[in-house]
Amino acid sequence: MNNGHQKCYVCDSDRISLRFVVNGFTIMRCADCSLQFVKEQLSQEELRPYYEQEEISDDFVYNDPVNLPNLNYYFYKLRDLIDGHAPPGRILDVGCSSGFFLDVMEGWERHGIEMMTGYAEKAIAKYGRNIHYGTLEDYECDAGYFDVITLQDVFDHVVDPLHTLRTCRRILKPGGLIVIKVHNISCLYARLSGPKFSALLPPFHLSYFNKKSLRVALSRTGYTMLYHRFIGHRLSLKTVAYRLSHCGRPGIFGSLYHILSRSPVGNIAVRKNLNDIITVVAMKNPV
Repeated sequence: MNNGHQKCYVCDSDRISLRFVVNGFTIMRCADCSLQFVKEQLSQEELRPYYEQEEISDDFVYNDPVNLPNLNYYFYKLRDLIDGHAPPGRILDVGCSSGFFLDVMEGWERHGIEMMTGYAEKAIAKYGRNIHYGTLEDYECDAGYFDVITLQDVFDHVVDPLHTLRTCRRILKPGGLIVIKVHNISCLYARLSGPKFSALLPPFHLSYFNKKSLRVALSRTGYTMLYHRFIGHRLSLKTVAYRLSHCGRPGIFGSLYHILSRSPVGNIAVRKNLNDIITVVAMKNPV
């Protein structure tokens, strides 16, 4: 790692200040666009060991078939949102995991990108060559190929958000849509939780967005943000405890998670919408 970001990498402002220190990483806030971000600059090579460790952990959220209906609760709502804007065409899900979102997009030509081996193998088993095992950066695709690109729980992980948006713009058709789902750092839950906010997970999450910072990022890279939605989720009780414990770490919520994970009570589902998840839909501007 070097000396870190000296400016906001979304709006290029130098009016940044210390917000929190979490897990040994420094989180800064931009006074102009309101982005919060990890100051330390980590390369993909430095991040890889973290993700390799994450992959071998038992993350039931994506591995447990009992949890699939809870994941689909959001996916079906997103499908309806997309179908209301665009007729079926070609869709790319960046960070597609095992292909669960693609599974609900019947009628579309479905493509995905996944960098984690186990998830990629499951997606490839369903969609074959339409799944790229790797990253957006090493994905080979003709310009203007896709009608819709989705980044769900991905955009806050990327090292260079503006570069990611420009890469997506190149492979989107004119007037194509990009859909981004991230945690909302400006929600009341985040403001009350401070450094304990469940989404503050450096170095996995490197950027923490809200509507304003997303709009700025999209505007600077050739998109017009059409609207945003706070779409609720359905979670099992053990998932709630897992998230509050920052992925099963020791503590009150970590202990609760381990208790619930061994009990049928842990599979009871509840609906949640604290405006802590923001989904934005933007359109590629004409050249």
